[in-house]
Amino acid sequence: MRQRTEPIQTYRVARPGRALCLEIGRTGRVTLPVRETKCGHDFGRAGDHSSTPSDAAARHTGQHSSKHSPGSMGNVPSLKMEVVPADPVTWWLDEVKALRNEYNKRASDQWSFAASEKQLRGVFEEILPDPSPTKDIVIDTIFPRFADERSNTTDGPTGAGGRFKEIRVNILEVWAAFAIVCIGSIEEKLSFIFDLFDFNHSKSISHTEVMVLFGTTLKGITKYARRGEPPDSDTLTDWADHLYDSYKKDYRTRVSKDQVLKYYTKHLQELCERKDLESCQTYHTFLLIHDVVPDPKRRKSALPDEEGWHPPLAKAPGDV
Repeated sequence: MRQRTEPIQTYRVARPGRALCLEIGRTGRVTLPVRETKCGHDFGRAGDHSSTPSDAAARHTGQHSSKHSPGSMGNVPSLKMEVVPADPVTWWLDEVKALRNEYNKRASDQWSFAASEKQLRGVFEEILPDPSPTKDIVIDTIFPRFADERSNTTDGPTGAGGRFKEIRVNILEVWAAFAIVCIGSIEEKLSFIFDLFDFNHSKSISHTEVMVLFGTTLKGITKYARRGEPPDSDTLTDWADHLYDSYKKDYRTRVSKDQVLKYYTKHLQELCERKDLESCQTYHTFLLIHDVVPDPKRRKSALPDEEGWHPPLAKAPGDV
């Protein structure tokens, strides 16, 4: 039986002189566009577009939807696109969740966030096997970008009675970065990232954990993008204070998952509007609106080949 393609995400795509919402669907490991419609300036919430799919899309899926599609972040495919194991930009959030669950299942210590190359290769071989690999995501992407020899090392056996330093990566940085990069709704991504830092599974986090959530996520995405500087501790404290102040909560208490998601969804929209950006869909703009990469609009000359400056938007999947 032929698998149906469901229009389950809506993207806001910038086009010269106009803005379009692109509904995309998924059949197995294939992502493809369904239709384009006009939409309002929104980030992480339903826009001004129609609440039901077009007749063509409805015929394609065999059903109508009565709900607004959520705002999304990730790569925006203009053509049919396969899920490529070596390119997180082509993944959906489902792939990231499956990788994280498999890693947790294999981890001997649930509180150890330092992952080795051997551990991650086993996880990827199980969840995202690549039948004809031209690039190994673990040794070609994750470790060159996320490993820090000065801090992410651990003693390992040599087999000859000695010890060696085995390089590891902070797995929370990896999962948070991949969640931002992949295809998925804002709400789903924020929910997944929150759960990464809800260490006691209480659906709430402390003021310190809010700082860790913000800092680890931004550090992870700057490492993946290979640009920008993550916020310092004073900035992270200010961000956590602002979240708590918005609910008039004591810094010694905890904030719920619903409160964090509601606050941050609105905050992302405000950050995007403050930068006056046409689209805030890519991880490049995620870095830009958090002021961890230079804003080209504020420079007198912003040429692509200038040292220290990088384009804020990816031109194609995996273009970093």
